[in-house]
This record gives sequence, C-alpha cells and structure tokens, in this order.
Amino acid sequence: MILEIFKAAIHSVGTATTMTVAGVYLHRRGMITSETKTGMARYTQQIAIPALFFSKIVDCPQDFSSDQCPNILDHLGDAWVLLVWPLYVLAVGLLVGWLVIRITQPPVWQRNCVLAATAFANAMGMPITLLDVIGHNFQPPGAYNKLLDPSMFQSIYVILNPVLQWGLGGWLLANDVELPSTTSTTNQVKTINDGEHAFTRLRRNNFSIPSLEDAGFNSIRMNNPPAVRRNLYSIPSLEDAGFADERTGLMIQTRGTRGTDSPTTEISEQTPPISDDEEDSDSYYEAINNNTSTPSPQKDSTPNEILRVLSKIASKACQPPAVGAMLGFVVASYAPARGLFVDLRNRADNAPLEWIFDGILTLAKSAIPVNMCVVGVNLSIASQQRGSNESVDNKTILAVVLGKMLIMPTIGVLTVMILKTYFWDIPESIQFQFYLVLLMNFITPTANVVMVIAELGSGEAAKNVMASLIGYQYVVAPFLLSLTVMLCVWAAIM
Repeated sequence: MILEIFKAAIHSVGTATTMTVAGVYLHRRGMITSETKTGMARYTQQIAIPALFFSKIVDCPQDFSSDQCPNILDHLGDAWVLLVWPLYVLAVGLLVGWLVIRITQPPVWQRNCVLAATAFANAMGMPITLLDVIGHNFQPPGAYNKLLDPSMFQSIYVILNPVLQWGLGGWLLANDVELPSTTSTTNQVKTINDGEHAFTRLRRNNFSIPSLEDAGFNSIRMNNPPAVRRNLYSIPSLEDAGFADERTGLMIQTRGTRGTDSPTTEISEQTPPISDDEEDSDSYYEAINNNTSTPSPQKDSTPNEILRVLSKIASKACQPPAVGAMLGFVVASYAPARGLFVDLRNRADNAPLEWIFDGILTLAKSAIPVNMCVVGVNLSIASQQRGSNESVDNKTILAVVLGKMLIMPTIGVLTVMILKTYFWDIPESIQFQFYLVLLMNFITPTANVVMVIAELGSGEAAKNVMASLIGYQYVVAPFLLSLTVMLCVWAAIM
C-alpha cells in the first residue's frame, strides 16, 4: 500500500511539474510574454475553470448504464464542512505567517506580504491537477464511490475561498504601511528606470528638497532649468556628484558633466519636453521648493483611493470559478434542468442540449494544462526578478517556504486525523474524496492571484516581494509536494 501511495504521489506531482516546465520553456524562449501570460490566466479564470467546475458537478457518465446518475448534492449534507473549511485553512496560514514574522523579523512593509503568502493557498490549478491525477491513478481500499471525482468536492471549497482571498487579502495588502522610499538617505539610491513615471512625478512635484542651498545653489531660479527634468536620476553617493551633504532629496547633475550613456538619456528621449513657459513660471519653482513630502511608491491614501480599492475588492470577491460552481449546483439540484445537458434516463448522449455541454466539457479539459503553463511562466518571471532592491531576504523566503510547504501540511494532517477519529462520521463512499480535498488545500503553494491583490493594494514593490515568496515555493514544489501528497493520500485512507 505504501508503494502504491508513493507512486500516486510521484505521478500526480510529476504530471503537474511537466506542464509547469512547459510554461518555463515557452517564457524563456520568448514565445509567451507577460502580456500573453495575462491573457492565458484570464482565460483559465474566466472560462476554463468555471467550465471545469460546472461540468464536474452536472456531468453524468454516458455509458448506457441503468444506474442512477451520481449527484454530489446527495452528499452535501455530509460534506458541508467544505463550505467553511477555507476559514480554518486561512486561520492556520495566518498563525504560521505570524510565527515566520516573529522568527525572521522582516521589514514592517513586508510583513503583510508574508501573512498573505502563508494564508492564501492555490485552490484552483494546482489542487485540481493533483486531485484529478490521483483520482484516476489510485484506487483506495474500501467501498468508496468511484464515480465521484475528488475535484467535484473541490468545487464546494472554492465558493467561499475567493471571497476570503479578495476580502481579507485586499485588507492585508492595502496601502496602509509606508513602503521603502524611491530615494534614500544612505549611499544606495534606487535608479528611476521608468521614464514616463519619472516625468509624472516631476510634473506633480512629488519629490522632496529640504533646501536648494544644501545642494549648492544660491537661488531657486537656476540658470539651466531644463536640466532638472533631463537629469533626474539616482547616483550611489552625492559626493560623487560634488556634494558633501547627502540630505538632498533631488539628484541634479549639470549638463556638462552628463555622459552620453547616462541612464536618463532614455527618459529625455521618450518624454515630451516641459514648455519654456512652464519652466519659466514662478509657480513652477515655488511648488518645487514648497513640497517637502518624501517620495514613496505607495498610492495616494485619500478617501477616494480607499473607496476605489474597496470597490475593486468587492467586484473581485465573487470570482467566475465560484459562479461556475454555484451554477452547477443550481442545475444539478433540479433534475429536469440537468437532463437538458446530460442524458439522465438512458445515459446515451441524447440530451437536448448535449452539444452545449460537450462544448463546455471541451473547454474544461483545457483548464489544467493552460493553468499549469501560467504557473511555469510566473515561476520563470519570478526567478528573473530576483535581486531587486525590494526583494525579501533569503531567511524570510526560507521560513515562508518551510512554513507553507511543510508546517502547514503537517498541521492539516494532524487536524484531519483528530477530527476523523474522534468527531466526524463521514460515509465510507465519500471518505477518500472528502478527506483528500480537506488535506490538499493545506499543501499547495500560495495562490498566484495574491500578486494581483498586492499590486492593487500596495503597488509594484509589494508585488515583487510576493513574486519572490511565491516563486520559490514552486521551485521546491516538485520535491516537497511529493512527500506531502503521499502523506495526504495516506491520511485520507487511514
């Protein structure tokens, strides 16, 4: 039995890894760009995964059998705990994240990212892939119902899960913690690479000058105003630019000392010039001199901005996969409606709208491979972004990976073993599928959608940190998942 469990674990993880490697290969060869990846991710979220859940719930094997078609709603009374199980998984994840923070002491602005990385597991692509492969390649002992696919029970789990991800996740990653400044009082100052972004900041006077006299100027009206915009970039030390004091927030270099290969050349070439009238106006320089706010990548925390973020979170809370699952439950709960899509009487592919269901079923088959390719692309992108100034340090990454991929699965297995031994009495026909779904949501890496939530709430810096935390989980997933999947299968049949 142990050997069979090990083979099932290796088979499921190997299948997922193969599809993930395909995504890495396509991205490294330039066949899938970030824009293409975004389109693929939207396709799986908006079309393929909703179709998968809908078809799993509504489907009935068309094998000319005289037996009654299986219906997951017949077991909903026994499996109702799956509706609220995301709350427990979330609570355990937050506890593990809190322990990681206590041990590693990351910067304050990264702590909510750590909590989100441990709290919100991938409940779509990865567990669906593992459940599908295990369900087709492992036959547990006992009188379990072979017609009930484990991923059917996962469709119950995902009803509440996206609400928690976008609700609590949006609150955790909201822009209420000051992120690292784009300028620094130390010798290392971040280079402004985005020309359009730098131009926008300059025009809005979103930088700080404690005193122009500190920078060596005796007058606000400089002799060569265009140099302000053309030469706004960061340098390792103000002493390198001829200044003895590093308190200045604006980096200025004279036109005569600027090289042709200056990193600001691209900025001046790509952005339209400020008009002479605008440069010569007194209000232009007064605004610069009066603005003493420290620049930050975080968004404006105005009431309108907060309402915009909350509105965005609310609109995202009811995700298409959850809608697809709920529509499936509605159709499956009413036999005449279900009979329009699948032949319930003769099970001979002769339903009136069978052609529609066949189309949905075909779309559903693309959900797993496309989603795993997207995971591979995200992994490739995260590995290339490693090393940026906002990246989380190695000890925090290691703690998050161990906490998410080893500690949480251990807690999940212990919890399920205690509940099934002393509290629950689940029918034998669904025990394997039920317990497997409970456990599978403890072992998967962080959901990729958390990066989107981070960018929405806290901006690019938080998104890059989340990319590092998630990316390294997928790097070790082929090795650690083989162990944790085997542990979950063993716990599900015990």
